[in-house]
Amino acid sequence: MNFEEYLSARHELVENSKKLSEVTIEQYVNRFHNLQRRGIYTDEREVTDEILQQIEQQYKNGLQHYPIPLRYYLEYLDYMDQTAEVSAEEVSSEVENTLVQV
Repeated sequence: MNFEEYLSARHELVENSKKLSEVTIEQYVNRFHNLQRRGIYTDEREVTDEILQQIEQQYKNGLQHYPIPLRYYLEYLDYMDQTAEVSAEEVSSEVENTLVQV
């Protein structure tokens, strides 16, 4: 699942969240890509004051538009981490069951 797919399904994955329109999803993906391209976001796992200052310097009204897709991207990374942990546990359990049967 990539970030765009996560945004499309977010309303099903995150409690009390609303469905995002295709236009909003496209805007969020583009804004996040621009943050990466300009070197404002470089794989941090939290929104720092430095990131917010850079957004404010680079974009007019940037603090109204850019922190949301960044927050959603960090939420996406957490979701992917949790999914990977569950998958690893399932594989481990399947291996144990196979070994017990042998």
